[in-house]
Amino acid sequence: MAAADWPDAVWLGRKEMGVANYTRIAAYDREHLAPHIKSADVVLHLAAVIRGRVKDEINAANVDLVGDLVNMMEECNPGARLIFFSSDLATSRYSLYGRSKRRAEELIGARGLDAVCLRSSMIAGKRDARFTSTLDALTEAARRKVLPLPGGGDFGVRPLWIEDIVVVLTALIKNKGDAADRGVWSMGGAEIRFKDLLGKLAAAQDNKPIFVPLPLWCATWPGKVLLWLKLQSQAPIDFLVAVGEGAKDDSPDIFQHLKRDRTDIERIIQSR
Repeated sequence: MAAADWPDAVWLGRKEMGVANYTRIAAYDREHLAPHIKSADVVLHLAAVIRGRVKDEINAANVDLVGDLVNMMEECNPGARLIFFSSDLATSRYSLYGRSKRRAEELIGARGLDAVCLRSSMIAGKRDARFTSTLDALTEAARRKVLPLPGGGDFGVRPLWIEDIVVVLTALIKNKGDAADRGVWSMGGAEIRFKDLLGKLAAAQDNKPIFVPLPLWCATWPGKVLLWLKLQSQAPIDFLVAVGEGAKDDSPDIFQHLKRDRTDIERIIQSR
C-alpha cells in the first residue's frame, strides 16, 4: 500500500494498517464490501490466508471469499475490473495454499468479468518490521556459516521487487476494460539459481558460508511432515515442499505483455 501511494485508492481490511485512505472493516462480507464495490473502477483482491495449515480455513478465506466477491461484483458493478493476486504455487500439487489459489483462479475464469489473475513469485521489499517475506527468511539464513542446499541449490527462484508489482498494477488499472489483459498471468522476477541467490545474500552481509549440498528430500519431506502436522508457522513450508516438484508456471508473462522491465537481483539485494 505504501509503495503504491495511489491518492484515489480506498484500502479495506480487518487490521489497523496506518496508511492513507485505509478503512477498517469488521468482516469481508456483503454488508461491508458491497458499498465500496458499487463505486469502484477496479477491485484489487489481496486478502488471503498464507500460513494456515487447516484445509477448511484456507478454502474459506482463499476460495469461498473469492466466490462471494465475484458474485457481488456481477450484481453490484459488473463493469469494474477485478485484479486478483494468485501465486506461482498455484501449480503445486502439495501446497494447500497453492491449490486454493488455483481453485480461486478457476472460479474467476468461469465468470464474464473483466478479470486479471497475477501469479506472483517470492516478493521482496525493503526490510520493514510490518512486511515479512520468504526472502527475509533467506536473508537471515544467509548469515550462517554453513548453508544446506537441497538438490545442490540448482533449482530456480524468482525474487520479485515490490515496486515492480506497483508498476504492473498501475498499468492494469489504466487498461481497465482491455480484453487483452484478461486471464491468468505469471508475475515473477528474473530467475536465479537458489544457490546463487543465497551466495549473493551472504556476500552482501560480508559472509562467506560453506555450502553443503543435500538430497532434495531433505527439504521436501520435512515440509510435507510440517504440512501434515498443520503447524501455524511463519516458516515458508509451502516453499520447502514445492522445491522438489519441478512445477513450472506456463502462464504468459505479464511484464512482457505490458512491455515493462523488472528490477534485477543485484539491485534488489542492494536496496535491502
